[in-house]
Amino acid sequence: MNNKNKGYSLIELIVVIAILGILATASIIGLSMVNGKPADQCASALRISLTNHRLSTMGKNSASMVVFIDSDGYVWIKETLNSTETLTKIGAKGVKIEVFYDGGTSSELTPGGSGLTISFNRHNGSFDIGKNIDKIRISKATHKFDLIFYDLTGKVLLEKVTGP
Repeated sequence: MNNKNKGYSLIELIVVIAILGILATASIIGLSMVNGKPADQCASALRISLTNHRLSTMGKNSASMVVFIDSDGYVWIKETLNSTETLTKIGAKGVKIEVFYDGGTSSELTPGGSGLTISFNRHNGSFDIGKNIDKIRISKATHKFDLIFYDLTGKVLLEKVTGP
């Protein structure tokens, strides 16, 4: 039998479209995960640094921490313990940091700005800040993370934000 049909069958066409759909969905999901990863890493690094700094502060003469975004857009922490400074990069370009204060006011850290100074009481580990921080939101793309501050104890919790 001689088959002179040179086209594709409907089943072959449906299979190819299904495969392309699966590949497109997987790439969109992968791209979404990659865009949110810097915010996750920055939030985790900041929480760890705050916790470590709080423990290091206990009993020191002077200690402070400044979170800032450099002019290139990278997030940094400058820690000062008894006049010894350490500088640590904790976030990639494009990570947005917004600080929410008790009373409903908020401010966003800007590239090249002065940053946010955080210090702890050296006797009991509580926050020693002029304005009480309610939370810090770290985000990139659609991924958002909140660092929740408990003023009296100095404890910081990390929560993933779902929704707007």
